[in-house]
Amino acid sequence: MRVPPLANPISGKLEGQVSELDIENSLRFNNTLSLLTVNRANLKNILEHGVANIGDGQTIQVGGLRFSFDPSGTAIVFAGDGSVTTPGTRIRNVALIDDAGNPIEAIVQNGVVVPGADIRLVTLNFLANAPSQTPGLGGDRYPFPSVGFDRVDLAGEGMAISLVGGEQKALADFLAANSPFTQPDPVNPADRNRIQDISQRADTVLTGL
Repeated sequence: MRVPPLANPISGKLEGQVSELDIENSLRFNNTLSLLTVNRANLKNILEHGVANIGDGQTIQVGGLRFSFDPSGTAIVFAGDGSVTTPGTRIRNVALIDDAGNPIEAIVQNGVVVPGADIRLVTLNFLANAPSQTPGLGGDRYPFPSVGFDRVDLAGEGMAISLVGGEQKALADFLAANSPFTQPDPVNPADRNRIQDISQRADTVLTGL
């Protein structure tokens, strides 16, 4: 069950208010951010990996796009060098979205990549860094090391929550610019528009294009 951040009578923090400690506890590793460019086929493969083990707690988090997937499709499998050994067929539709959540461009339609420009994205350095055992795969076996190019690491100066380019500061800056944040987090899969499980709801990813 999701609950609002707890109150802290000692510091005067009210229920629902977000403190520095709340952010540090929720993003304890404080990974830094990295910019990468990928082509559209590889973006689809990244999303395929994000839903390859959807029932076992491996859930991708995305922003700036929405997508639909069919959990009955084939899960993608990568070799240690980042090459695809089993192509994935779960991703059905992908669209870039604007700040209001409206689709502005199709990236994948009916499981087929739509030709177009490469995609610039931001991810965690943990996902982009490759260990020596799997040089083509980053953290959680995402293929960023083998498919991403023009990488720029955003880590700057500062400690903990003030670290420029860190995920704690990114969240703190977002909440400061969007306070109060009152958008509910949909619990029912049928109500989720960003990541749509078509075994649970109708596919509306490309609606409006």
